[in-house]
Amino acid sequence: MLGLDRGAPGIPGGADRRAALIPLTMERCDNCGNPYDKTFEVHLGGVRHVFDSFECAIQKLAPACAHCGCRILGHGLEADGALYCCAHCAREKGVQRLVDRADVHHPA
Repeated sequence: MLGLDRGAPGIPGGADRRAALIPLTMERCDNCGNPYDKTFEVHLGGVRHVFDSFECAIQKLAPACAHCGCRILGHGLEADGALYCCAHCAREKGVQRLVDRADVHHPA
């Protein structure tokens, strides 16, 4: 919500000189706590989240690879309930059946 700052009362021309839109309320980022006037919402599983940047949304909501811990921004790979960023990480955890490309064969 924006309000109009009319300047200090009693200052001649204050309204003309200092009129500016200022935020009356600012929401805080769910991840970093930054109060920001340009936050955005993400609704996930019936829960509303507020963020000040895509970076914070990713840190808070994107799943982490079960091997290396990096955030999975695309589809990722899944086996036995665990998510992986790539087939290499899946293999490092003992999952041999996942591949990054259909035309590549990895030794068992």
